Amino acid sequence: MAVLKRVTVAQHERALVWKNRSFERVLEPGVHWIFEPLARVEVQTYDRTVPEFEHPCVDFLVQDAREMVERNFQLIELKDREIGLVFRNEHLVSVLAPGKRQLFWRGPIEIRVELRDISEEFEIDAATARLVVRAKGSLGAAAADAVSAIEVPEGALGLLFVDGEFKRSLLAGLHAFWKFQRTLAELLGEKAVLDRVISDTVRARVEEHGIAVKSVGVKDVILPGEMKTILNQVVEAVRCSTPRDSWMTTRRSCA
Repeated sequence: MAVLKRVTVAQHERALVWKNRSFERVLEPGVHWIFEPLARVEVQTYDRTVPEFEHPCVDFLVQDAREMVERNFQLIELKDREIGLVFRNEHLVSVLAPGKRQLFWRGPIEIRVELRDISEEFEIDAATARLVVRAKGSLGAAAADAVSAIEVPEGALGLLFVDGEFKRSLLAGLHAFWKFQRTLAELLGEKAVLDRVISDTVRARVEEHGIAVKSVGVKDVILPGEMKTILNQVVEAVRCSTPRDSWMTTRRSCA
């Protein structure tokens, strides 16, 4: 059985080395020989011309290999009421949802993420609205989940309601708003976010007592009785009450 593994990393690539399922290092471009007499070694190669880094162990890498992450990636961590507009070489290509943690390879593709606070200001400025509402491809798909929009025709007036409360009238033209409403299944499924919050909280409380926490997280979410059915009905009712047009109505002017 061979104990040397030959790995070639191209100029536009990087490779992550995992030994016995634990992260070890990043391989730079070139030819590498990896000695593996007993350990199980896995090498994962990534093309940096695709800057978005997707991996099931992202949270672990950010926590336990922070120096490596900061050296090789641009780390974006959004708050619960923030969204991120992702620009690739100064072209808007995607929208990051609130609470998202995303890594981008540092490399040939310039990535810029513009943060927007949607806790109060949920209307999208006209320039951005024109880009996201009429977008196609990956940006169009992201915009479909992120944006509610309406085109108020000439000679009409739009009425904007938020949570059933009248906010203001909308003049003729395109109007777009951030939505990011999710189903209960998606909310319960985002255990990675819960894991991160719980881990940070637990570590902060026990480390002062000399206790080191290796890992902690949520295995499952169990709701008592008919609570899950009730919450599903509530979420569905909220979602149905704010579809693309129901929360913005138009009225013809008398002119």
